[in-house]
Amino acid sequence: FSRAKKHLGDHRPRFPASPETQKQLLTGFLQAVNARE
Repeated sequence: FSRAKKHLGDHRPRFPASPETQKQLLTGFLQAVNARE
């Protein structure tokens, strides 16, 4: 449990992503969420 807690506290991204890629993913996610309302 303590190892898992430390691992979660590291805030290290699992895969590196450029700011542009992050923005595209977030935009797509938000559009999908809004479409379901």
